[in-house]
Amino acid sequence: MRNISRLERSVRLWFGLAMIVGCIQAGSLLPWSAIGLMLVLTVIAGFCPMYAMAGFRTQICCLRS
Repeated sequence: MRNISRLERSVRLWFGLAMIVGCIQAGSLLPWSAIGLMLVLTVIAGFCPMYAMAGFRTQICCLRS
């Protein structure tokens, strides 16, 4: 089940890629590249485990009656 909205996914993707590219250019891979990788992985999955533990979600569900 997805708990991240499209807008948040795009923001996470851009920030994650920027962190990874910045770390590669700077020559140091950890810890910022690991954080960037986690952001990109949550975008691919559409699911954030931290949001699930907190009961938080930015995904809007459309329920029809």
